[in-house]
Amino acid sequence: MESPVSAYFVSTTTRRSNSLQTMLDTLKLWSMRSVNILTRKPLCSFNASYVRLKLCFVYFRGSFVVCPILPTDCIIPTYISVSVNMPNLGFPENLFHISYQAIKTPELEFALCVQPVFDYDKPLQFLEWIEFYKLMGVQSFTFYNETIGPKTSCLMRTYAEVVVLNWSPVFTPYVDIPVHSQGTQTNECVLRYRGRSKFLLNVDFDEMIMPSIAANYTEMFEQILEGAGAPPEAQISAFVFRNGFFFKNEFLKETELSNGSNNSTQLDGAMKRKLVISKFIREEELWKPYERSKCIVQPNLVRKAGVHYLLESKPGTFMHTVLPEIGYLHHYRETENKHRVFSKSDVVGSGRLIEKSADRFRDLLARVVLQKLKQHSQLCDLDIDNLLK
Repeated sequence: MESPVSAYFVSTTTRRSNSLQTMLDTLKLWSMRSVNILTRKPLCSFNASYVRLKLCFVYFRGSFVVCPILPTDCIIPTYISVSVNMPNLGFPENLFHISYQAIKTPELEFALCVQPVFDYDKPLQFLEWIEFYKLMGVQSFTFYNETIGPKTSCLMRTYAEVVVLNWSPVFTPYVDIPVHSQGTQTNECVLRYRGRSKFLLNVDFDEMIMPSIAANYTEMFEQILEGAGAPPEAQISAFVFRNGFFFKNEFLKETELSNGSNNSTQLDGAMKRKLVISKFIREEELWKPYERSKCIVQPNLVRKAGVHYLLESKPGTFMHTVLPEIGYLHHYRETENKHRVFSKSDVVGSGRLIEKSADRFRDLLARVVLQKLKQHSQLCDLDIDNLLK
C-alpha cells in the first residue's frame, strides 16, 4: 500500500525545465514548502487557498504542485517533505519517495486505473469487468482502495496484473473532499504510467469503453486512425469516448435475447443473464463530448488530466472525439426515475433504444467468469448459487 500523496520527477527536453510534480490530497494547509531532506534546502514555496466549493459543499480538494529543479541544484532529491510555515529545518515527519520516470518507449500497450473505490464488494461484477478489459487488451490495472470488501479484495489478489494502492484520508474527513479526490487520483495515475504504457484508461466499475465493431482495442484504434479526417496518432493526447447510459434495472424479454451456444448449461444461462453487458436498453441520445465522457490518453502527452477530459496537453497535441460507430462509453446505472438517469433535460432525451453491440462478448465472458467463480469460490468464500440468483 502506498501513500495518497505522490511525487514524481518529470524529465523534459531541457534540464532547466526538469521538475517535481507533487499530488497533494486532503492537506488542510494554507502555506506549504517542499524541502529536499538531503540538503535541508527548500525546493519551492506555494500557497494552497482551499475554499468551500459552491456546488459540492466541501472545503478541500487536491492540489497539483510543480517544483522546478534548476541546474544549480547539484543534488537531485530522492524524498520530499511538505510542511506548514516551517519554523526550522529539522528532520521532517512526513517523507514521500520521489518516483523517477523518464519518457521512454512504453513496455505496455494499454493500462487502466480505477477511481477511488469505496464500499465496494461485488465479486461477480468485478470479475465481468476485469475480464472484459483483459479481453480488450488491457495489461495492467491499478486500484485506489478506500474500502474494498473482502471478497473483491481476495479476487484482486489472484490477478498478477493488479496493483492495489491505499487511498485513505490524511488530515481531514472525506466529507470535506469532492468525489473522494478523483481529480487528484486521475493525475497520479497519469504520472504513474508515463513512460510505462502507450495508452491509459481511467474508468469506474460501472463503465466499459466498448468497441462498436472491433474485437479489441488494438483493432479499434486501427479503425480510429484510418478514419477519414483522423489526425496522426502522435498529435492526439486523448481519445474521447462519448457517454451512453444503459439501464441495469430494465430488461429485454427472454425471446429477445440471443440463446448463445446450443450446449449451454442451466448455470451458463444464469451466468449470461447476470452479466451487466446483458443490459441492452439504453437512453436514446448519447451525451455530448466532454460531458460524462471518458478518455483513453497517451500519458506521455498529458500535462494535466481531468476526470472527463484533459485540462492541459503537451503543446501541439489535442483531444480527438471518437465516432460512436467505432466505440463509445457504455455506462451502466440504475434508473433514477421513470424518465431520466442523471441527465439534464437540455442534454439528453428520455427515449429508449435497444443496443446489442456488446452481445458478441457475452458467451465468452460468461464462460470465463463462471470458471473464475468456481476456481476461487473456496479461497474467496463465494457462494455461486447465491450470486447467480
